[in-house]
Amino acid sequence: MRNKNLILVSLSFTLSAAHCFILPARAVDISTHSFSSCGFPDTGQKIWYDSDGHEIDVSTAAGESWAQDATYNPGANQPKYTVYKLTPDSLVTVDDRTGLMWTTNPGSISDIKSKCNWDAPPEEPGCTWALAVSSACEDLVYAGYEDWRLPNIRELMSIVDYQKYSPAINTAAFPDTVGVMYWSSTMRTYLYNVGYDVTFTTPWGVNFSDGVVTTSEVTSSYRVRCVRGGP
Repeated sequence: MRNKNLILVSLSFTLSAAHCFILPARAVDISTHSFSSCGFPDTGQKIWYDSDGHEIDVSTAAGESWAQDATYNPGANQPKYTVYKLTPDSLVTVDDRTGLMWTTNPGSISDIKSKCNWDAPPEEPGCTWALAVSSACEDLVYAGYEDWRLPNIRELMSIVDYQKYSPAINTAAFPDTVGVMYWSSTMRTYLYNVGYDVTFTTPWGVNFSDGVVTTSEVTSSYRVRCVRGGP
């Protein structure tokens, strides 16, 4: 549901710029679409390292840049975000490449804080996967929209900045992100015992300490970042 009568002020952030731009906008102008029209975002890695993990200057280290991620920085795939203030008490971050709209700071949203025990220490966030996928985002009414959901694993991976650490994310676009696990809606099914054909399913998530994608038990408690738009 779009709120078409709202006049907005937006802050535009990019990974390559340290300043922001004040832009007029309306909620109706904000596009929310899917990954179908663009490639997967670049990792953002721009630093080269030697075999011992030390940062190097590739202009003086012939051959050291071969096959390193920092050598490949396609301009079209660089992440770029715009933060919109849709109401006096709501901020959303739009990925200008994918069109996905994210909650800028989930910890500032009262419904999420109450359901996910957001004020607990970072190592003890309190939102189980069942709560995250069924209620924390699906029932959220925020910034004039009611179609929020838990992101799938590909969507959640798309906002990782692998050049940063704890949190591994653009903190201008996603302030107050904590370097811990965030849930996705995607499940992993695997065969545990071939002889007895025992299968298990566990949800995927992203650890925003270092961007590692992993699974965890559904009874574990982690944080959430809601998204809208896309499939």
